[in-house]
This record gives sequence, C-alpha cells and structure tokens, in this order.
Amino acid sequence: MYRQGAARHLTLLDLIANGTLDADTAATMSAIGQARKSFLVAAMPSQGGKTTTLEAVLDCVPEGTPIHHLSGATGQLEDLTRAATGGYLVAAEFSNHMPNYLWGPTARQAFATAKAGTYAMAGTIHASEPEEAIEQLFAYCRIADTDAARFGYVITLHVGGGWPNIRRRVARVFELDTVSNGAPRGRTLHRWRREDDTFAREEQAKSLGVGGGSLAARASEFRRLAKAGRTTLADLRAVLSAS
Repeated sequence: MYRQGAARHLTLLDLIANGTLDADTAATMSAIGQARKSFLVAAMPSQGGKTTTLEAVLDCVPEGTPIHHLSGATGQLEDLTRAATGGYLVAAEFSNHMPNYLWGPTARQAFATAKAGTYAMAGTIHASEPEEAIEQLFAYCRIADTDAARFGYVITLHVGGGWPNIRRRVARVFELDTVSNGAPRGRTLHRWRREDDTFAREEQAKSLGVGGGSLAARASEFRRLAKAGRTTLADLRAVLSAS
C-alpha cells in the first residue's frame, strides 16, 4: 500500500490520516519499533495491509539498526547466525505460499538464528486474532512456546468493504507475556470498535519502558501532524527524536 502518485510506503502518520488507526495506537506502535521489540502483524485476507503496517513500525526503529529481510534460504540464516550483528530479522510472511516465506523447518531455523544472534524478529501471518496467530506458529510450524513468546507484540488488522472502498483498521495491539501450549497470555493495549468505528485504549503496556504521559504527548503531536498533512518519514522521526 503506497501513497497515490508517490514512490514511498505509508508511515504511521499516513495511517492516522487515512483512518487505519488513531494517534494513541500509533504512539504505542512507534514505541514498539523504537524499543526494538519483536512483533508480528496479522490479517486474514491478502492485501490486508500487513506489510504496510510492518514497514510503518520498522520506520520507528533507531537509525542504524540492521534490518535483515529473510529470503527463506537456509544459507542466509546460517550466515546471520555466524555474524550475530543484532538488529531485526524480517519475515515477509509465515506461510508456505512462496519460496521466500518461512514455514516449518525454515521458520524454526529463523527462531534459532534470532536466539543465537540476539536479533529481534518482525513478520506477518494470515490470522484474525493474536491468539490464532501464535497458535498457528505452535501447531503448524512446531515453534516452541518460549520461541513464540519472542513476539512480544501482535498487531491484528480488520479488512472490510470491497474494492475500491476497502477499509482497513488496526483491530488489536496485544502485548504478549508468555505462551503455554500455543496459547498466548498477555493483554490487549488497543482495540478497534466495529460498532462505531472508533479506537479505545484498554490497558497500559508493561514492557515498553515508556510512560503513559510520554505516549500521550507523542500521540498529540502525531495527531497534529496527520491533520496538517505532514506525514513523511522525516516528520515521523522528528517526533521520535524529540520524545
């Protein structure tokens, strides 16, 4: 998903402006990237906005952080294990639909690489809820509970309407504490309300290391910029560097 007439992907500020999420949700998601936390983005249909959302969070990672896009090749994972440079391992998708996607043994090898090389992980998966996303990794990829729990945050998207009036919403931002037999335990930080198309904060994050006041101030600035049409990566990073 790109801006019409432009060759750049959408930032969190763009996603506020087009209604995909609100400023409070965006502030939390920016903190996930800024803290270099592992996260998973889930939506059921194709073209659901998973990659757009993934890239928007990665925009917030501190500059200079290595971003390694995984090809699905075992040799690349072996090289990354040896290099142990840190940064992010990015899986385009956890599925068996394409050669560069991760599934089964390749997915397990990616988790082993992350552990060995102190990498954070980011990726996408076809699922409607955080619970379903983690259960898929457990049941179909045989990812151990402790490895699945590396995804400290799961962001889900709801997709409604038909082309060209597709409506995407960040439906939940879930903070994951532990996984037991494929079942995640944690809390929902933000939720989209389908009945009135609004967003609500449910609980405060416990693992981001940033206070609610700081996030509220960031959200206020995000809201101002989105309203003014100032949605570039430079605009986004200026807010992050100041807070």
